[in-house]
Amino acid sequence: MKKTYCIRDNQIIINPNTSNERNLTEEQAECRYCKLAPHTKCGHYHPDIDYPACDWFTMKDGYREIGE
Repeated sequence: MKKTYCIRDNQIIINPNTSNERNLTEEQAECRYCKLAPHTKCGHYHPDIDYPACDWFTMKDGYREIGE
């Protein structure tokens, strides 16, 4: 299966329109798929951790953006 994603209603959807569709925003899993800051919770700074919060989402390499 090809790795695809789309932005739908300001939410990140991987494998859209397939039986494997997942809403990363609802699952709060964006950071696991973001190549900028995979260890943070997007937009949330945690004072006990050394790295800053990610303020922008960039999908990991290997995923291709498609329309809805």
